[in-house]
Amino acid sequence: QNAVQFYNWMMMLTNCYTALMDLSVNYEGVSLEEFNEEYGDVFGSGDLSDIYDQLAFCPAQFQSYYYGHYKIMTLRNEARKALGSSFESRDFNQALLKDGSVPFAIVERNIQTYIDSRR
Repeated sequence: QNAVQFYNWMMMLTNCYTALMDLSVNYEGVSLEEFNEEYGDVFGSGDLSDIYDQLAFCPAQFQSYYYGHYKIMTLRNEARKALGSSFESRDFNQALLKDGSVPFAIVERNIQTYIDSRR
């Protein structure tokens, strides 16, 4: 359980860094050299030109994925907190995917229905 939590936190941290790097490239207009100076040590490489190019050619490409991940993890934590030992990952996932690809307002409603049905 601790390893899974650690992995999730590391994934969120990486997502935040990617969003920050995207803003650096596409909002602040940093050069490749400045980008490497700022983020090279964090990612263990002096040359991040592939990442820089991807961010420059596809601005904000990752933002919706990262926001979606954050939102789903938040809903999962809320359901786990509300239900305690009654929380079931499978049931949560079914509620999450119930209506397919829909706005988060509908997903939130489905998760609330799941929580209410287990109380």
